[in-house]
Amino acid sequence: MTYSSSDYADFDHWSTVFESVVEAGGVPVAIDCTDVQGTFRRLARGMGGLILGGGGDVDPRRYGADPDDPLVRDTNPLHDAGELEAFEIAQNAGTPVLAICRGAQLVNVALGGSLYVDLVRDMPGALDHWAGYENLGKPVQDVEVAEGSLIAHWMGQHGRVPVNTQHHQGMREIAPGLTETAWTSDGLVEGYECVERRLVGVQWHPEMLWEAEQSAAALMAGFVEDCRRR
Repeated sequence: MTYSSSDYADFDHWSTVFESVVEAGGVPVAIDCTDVQGTFRRLARGMGGLILGGGGDVDPRRYGADPDDPLVRDTNPLHDAGELEAFEIAQNAGTPVLAICRGAQLVNVALGGSLYVDLVRDMPGALDHWAGYENLGKPVQDVEVAEGSLIAHWMGQHGRVPVNTQHHQGMREIAPGLTETAWTSDGLVEGYECVERRLVGVQWHPEMLWEAEQSAAALMAGFVEDCRRR
């Protein structure tokens, strides 16, 4: 199970992230997304799945937005390019992908979707989706999960599910070929899937919430089991 993220560099949550995969039955391996050619290709053959995690904003030029927008935060084009290369390698190999938060946004953009640059400014009526890093370990809002979706199958439940939240951007237009699977009460898309691509994206952080919320642990376990079946 290969994990790529830059979201945890400033606080001590890496152990929780790795433990979420171990508890789900997987073996996590972190990769340097700026050196995909050197590391990821060597790992790809034996890799069961790929998790694209959180981090700074996706380069707005990838979806036609203003790169000089003052509300854009912490972009890293090299990071974007490396994760997208890892995503392409995984897709070509038929490897399951779980895209989380920034990862879900990045994949949506790569497949032809777009983002809200800043939810507070650009989405009238948006909830506060920035709960603070210190609150990632507990549910702070609910999402509505579609019946029959893959995440509903993994979690063993659909309808209202408690989740955490930590994002100031959001998915505006969902890419062609992706099916929406979860929403918050303000109408923001919080999840998608493409069964044919073996791809699931969620905007919340189950890898941080699994100790406090059973549905998050079940989501991680469902993904790992899907990887095992590969």
